[in-house]
Amino acid sequence: MKRAAVFFFMIILRTACFAESGSRNVECMVSGLMQEQPVPVAFAWELSWFSRPSDQYNHDLARFACMLADVSYTDVRTDPQNNVLRTNYRLLGIRDDDMEFHYDVDYDDPVYGNDQCAFSIASVPAADGTAGVVLVVIRGTPLNVNEWLSNLNINDAGRIEAEYHQGFYIVARQVYHALHAYVEKHGIAGSTPVLITGHSRGAAVANLLGAELVKAGGFTPEQLFVYTFATPNVTTDSDAGSSTYGYIWNIVNAEDIVPSVPLYRGSWQYRKYGRTRTLVNACNTDTEFFSDRCLPAVNAMYRYLTGREYHPFTTGPFVPIILTSMLYSFNENVSLFYSGTGHLHKRSSRLLAQVFSDVPDEESKTDKKRTFGERFVSWLNRRSHGLVDYIQHALFDMHYDSLYLAFLLSLDESRAFSDIGYSILVVRGAEECAVVDSQDNVQCRVMDGFIKFGEMVPPVIAVPTFSGRVVIGFPGNAQLQYYLTDETLFPTSTDCHIEHFDSNGVYLESSEPFTLYPRRGTVYAAPAGQAMVGAQALDAVLLKGREAWTLIKRYDLDSRVSFMFEPEVAMDSRFLFTYGFRAGIPLLYGTLLAGNGLAKFGKTFDLQAGIGNQQSLAGPFKWDTELLLKCIFGMADSDENERFNLVTVLRTSLSCRVVGKVHVFAAGVFDFTLPERGDTLFMNPHRISDSVSVFPHMQIGIRF
Repeated sequence: MKRAAVFFFMIILRTACFAESGSRNVECMVSGLMQEQPVPVAFAWELSWFSRPSDQYNHDLARFACMLADVSYTDVRTDPQNNVLRTNYRLLGIRDDDMEFHYDVDYDDPVYGNDQCAFSIASVPAADGTAGVVLVVIRGTPLNVNEWLSNLNINDAGRIEAEYHQGFYIVARQVYHALHAYVEKHGIAGSTPVLITGHSRGAAVANLLGAELVKAGGFTPEQLFVYTFATPNVTTDSDAGSSTYGYIWNIVNAEDIVPSVPLYRGSWQYRKYGRTRTLVNACNTDTEFFSDRCLPAVNAMYRYLTGREYHPFTTGPFVPIILTSMLYSFNENVSLFYSGTGHLHKRSSRLLAQVFSDVPDEESKTDKKRTFGERFVSWLNRRSHGLVDYIQHALFDMHYDSLYLAFLLSLDESRAFSDIGYSILVVRGAEECAVVDSQDNVQCRVMDGFIKFGEMVPPVIAVPTFSGRVVIGFPGNAQLQYYLTDETLFPTSTDCHIEHFDSNGVYLESSEPFTLYPRRGTVYAAPAGQAMVGAQALDAVLLKGREAWTLIKRYDLDSRVSFMFEPEVAMDSRFLFTYGFRAGIPLLYGTLLAGNGLAKFGKTFDLQAGIGNQQSLAGPFKWDTELLLKCIFGMADSDENERFNLVTVLRTSLSCRVVGKVHVFAAGVFDFTLPERGDTLFMNPHRISDSVSVFPHMQIGIRF
């Protein structure tokens, strides 16, 4: 039935002769990388598009180019005569003799090796039978290790920053020569328009090819129409974004990590040729439009194309920004990417080899015993109500070729793109802060320097760094307020700086560092989000008195009355190993500890219970005072018949937060007993009165 429909459309289109004027619909078959069955989708097609200036964006042409990039993942070798890509070419009226499929890729080739890709070239006939436009469609990375390794080939030969990404450029030159050979073989006029398109790796090759055709001569910018999707960075050419390459249009999803690599930061200066347009997301367009109209429309089209729901991150470019920042911190230049202590290139290559090694079939998967890691992930997914599964889907969806097509098909040009930027605030020493939206709802909160992940409401998001900083992402489309206070006894400074990014997450600039000085009972209030775009500092106002305390109470910023639960383990100078927890609020909490003497392990046992008070001193330092009642079970040194003793304990401790909620502490412990009992329980106690003896000792440990 499907083949009959295809044949019917072929008859209609061929008899129409594709006149150069007027628009018509072409019902093409769409099948992406992981799509099981192709589905029919109607596209506008008009040869007169290519008589318009190539440096003017054409949304219909972008849709059509994205469809071609989508179906380029078809393996034409499986069914050379009836595959989806050939079918769509036929629907355009292209003769089989005018189609070339370069899909027989031999990765054992001694010259090119892994630096190859599949592509096709075809020419759509005009009304007079001559070539109306030449199509160059380049496939993205297939499910094999070879081309993934080529993606990692930033410069395997020189291992330094070069003008071009080596893996992409080698392939672009292959397509370059194939295109010249095709034009010469078919006698195509030198002024014939050329449409070049691709997704992901195919987009990178298309981007370089489009620039190379003009640089080398023989083709003019006016005849080249280059539309790429999810394009990685390909060159360090500082002129890449100039109007010279205005005929190259790169469409990216800001939530997609692929367009952000190789890096553009510091000594890494990789970028794209041409102009970049960013698809709308929760951070760069009207929030009501995005949630009520955009997402449902995109999801409906995505469901039609793929058969499943779309899983967005709804955090804009934040995830790519954080991931690329981490990559940069470990690999500050291309040389370190290859030879640094992290050996990122080597480790990535090994990981890819494992991922694309012999994949067990479904039967063997069911028989295979699950590993501990798989069981843990499954448990975590259940505990998080499917969050792990959602993130896995979102990581795939952010880059999927069919998602780009779903956006373009479901949204017109005026609503599909945005150029609203993004900002992050990097803070060191922020003990208590909150981000609040225009309806006075808390979107993000940091208490005692620890991010309350369960309270975060995307698109506002925050993460800690290894250096003890907190990074908060602020969408440029929202009106937000940022509140900062510090409930420590001794005021400490809060060091900040703002980093600015364009709509697709490309780093623009950082502000100069600036410092705020919050203290107990005061609050810094600053507009954020939209107000931060391009700002060099927070426009912060210091509030005091009742106004400050009202805000602290409204947004629960008083860490002294927030619930705490801290497990701990410790060892004291008597080789007594203790473990337990503290629970309550810092002003008054309960402590329950158990202990075993290592010298008499299994013969003595301590159980301590009591109350305590915690004060934040400055920054990560805290002071605790606890009054405990210790029950000692076991044999005393002087009397083997003694099995039970009670001791009053005073413990004072100084702790320092290392990372997250992990604290290390040192404590002074004072055991108070009756004189006659102290001589029995402890060696050399100090008698401080006729009725009381004290035995002091030290303790070190960790709290979580």
